[in-house]
Amino acid sequence: MSERSPSNRVTLLCLVVALGMAQPCMAHEEPQELLKYRTTSKIHGLYEIHQEARKFLMRQPKKASGDWVPVGPDIRMQFPRCAVPLRTRWALESDNEENFPGVMVICKKTVNRKDPDWQVLVSSYIPAERKLEMQKKFPGLAYPPTTEPR
Repeated sequence: MSERSPSNRVTLLCLVVALGMAQPCMAHEEPQELLKYRTTSKIHGLYEIHQEARKFLMRQPKKASGDWVPVGPDIRMQFPRCAVPLRTRWALESDNEENFPGVMVICKKTVNRKDPDWQVLVSSYIPAERKLEMQKKFPGLAYPPTTEPR
């Protein structure tokens, strides 16, 4: 076997280091807890709904305080499988009882015609703004919450 040249070793080392540094960024994008809620033949996956909301937020103009982060949807919910591509839009005040910013993910036509069309709110926030909001609501509390060692 031929031995690798020093330039190939350096290139390989740079690639390994770059992938190692990129892993925390990629982990932030992929909601690990939603991976088990993927689309099946009858149910539309919460993971795919979350990804649609994330894509919508990535297309929005960047704010000086940071990027939008989608939260949800609620894992207790189930939706019939959508037959058409999902649509997204900003949630209106009438869509949202809690008055938090969010994205509406909408299905106009389901695979089974007997199932109703659906739309779901995926809450969203900007981490820096949420931190300030929580500090105003609870002045003595550390945010994000930290657990004390036992």
